[in-house]
Amino acid sequence: MSRCAAGATVPEKLLYDAFVYDSPKERDTIRDSKFDEVIVFGKIPRRSVRVPLYFGGNKSPDFMYVLKRNDGRLSLNFVVETKDVEKRSDMRESEQLKMKAAKRFFESMSSESFDVTFQPQVKRDQIVVMIKQLLAS
Repeated sequence: MSRCAAGATVPEKLLYDAFVYDSPKERDTIRDSKFDEVIVFGKIPRRSVRVPLYFGGNKSPDFMYVLKRNDGRLSLNFVVETKDVEKRSDMRESEQLKMKAAKRFFESMSSESFDVTFQPQVKRDQIVVMIKQLLAS
């Protein structure tokens, strides 16, 4: 169930004109995604990006980012799936398998001219830290 943050200021770099989220962690991620390395970001609408799962069905990630690289090249595409657990090992085995499948799916999309990275985000992961670590690697 999606919620809309009443009275919340929509971040300038958010693709949409509404502050909509599915969990408190997603709300925090949207709120905290206001920094220079982010060119644009958005909450991915349900079922709009379908990652096929080798054990049946599909998965749709939560967020997409276009990031400014430290080396001056313009974009690094970053896809995030938020989970309302304290640490990755707290995820159910089926969720861990979905994260592995999504990681492989997005890795297969990367090329020399198009770079995409997928990462799960749990309660203790701060989006700012995740992005800065990704850009530093």
